[in-house]
Amino acid sequence: MNLAANFRNNNQTLSKLRGQESLPAVIFGKETTSVAVELKKLDFERAYREAGESTLIDVQIEGEKGPRPVLVSEIQFEPATGQPIHVSFHQVALKEKVTAHVPVVITGEAPAVKNSLGVLLTLLDEIEVEAYPRDLPKEFVVDVSNLTNVNQGIEIKDLKVDPKVEIKAEPDELIVKIDYLAKEEEVVVPTTEAEAIAGVTATKELTEEEKKVREEAAKKEKEKAKE
Repeated sequence: MNLAANFRNNNQTLSKLRGQESLPAVIFGKETTSVAVELKKLDFERAYREAGESTLIDVQIEGEKGPRPVLVSEIQFEPATGQPIHVSFHQVALKEKVTAHVPVVITGEAPAVKNSLGVLLTLLDEIEVEAYPRDLPKEFVVDVSNLTNVNQGIEIKDLKVDPKVEIKAEPDELIVKIDYLAKEEEVVVPTTEAEAIAGVTATKELTEEEKKVREEAAKKEKEKAKE
């Protein structure tokens, strides 16, 4: 994925850049000096949809001979609109392995959920991997359409993973699981004043005053029974 960028003019304010539908950004790395650039917002959004945060983007800065291989490190968003207002890119060395968190994408419909036997729990929404930058996967797709019963799940070892990619999690770690439906708690409604008091005080030690109230309530119940 290619993305064109220009060196940012420090005389331009960020608000002016955003008004021009330009997006301020910074490129940093272990062996490079941080560089402030500006991108076309629409171009970045298109690139980000395709690459995400775990796939390389080649940023071509005007005036430089070749593109810079980068990963999206951080995006700042405008709270009111949800639009990106600043991006940080991490420039990587293509011959050095990097670690990244690859998102999990759930697909399909679990028969156990469709038949109201249980609920689907997503236990991992991303998985840490290590690979050379060009080999990083964009996402892990997890198909749940074969989960037919409660306690069935899909583990890390069930994923189809390129041999060039090393997963840093344990093989038997669950990604998704079918769990039991939540049981409705039985609500017991007290039928007498004495039962109501007993229900409130059953889980704690009674004070002297509470004991008197409870005794008086019990006496009233006995008198009613005699009548």
